[in-house]
Amino acid sequence: MHSIFIAELRKLFISYFVMVSEQQKIYMKKISVFVLFLCLMTIGYSQQTTGSNIGPRVIEDKGFWQEYHEAYPVSDIPGENNVRSIAVDKNLTVWIA
Repeated sequence: MHSIFIAELRKLFISYFVMVSEQQKIYMKKISVFVLFLCLMTIGYSQQTTGSNIGPRVIEDKGFWQEYHEAYPVSDIPGENNVRSIAVDKNLTVWIA
């Protein structure tokens, strides 16, 4: 089925170009050259804009405060140091559980 469609399309294409006048052929050649020119200009422009940004973008480092952890053992007994939650009340008393 696909090959039949291609064959019919080819016949239609050939019959169209056989029936066109010489003036129409000249116009079609001019249009083809113009379209090719536009394609080449588009490709050239896209390569020019991407080529100027070849190097990596530099991002300057800025200082920041980083959280850290200091271990405060509750006891010398390892089981008592297994803290699962911490709470601070309004008097700033720290409670651990």
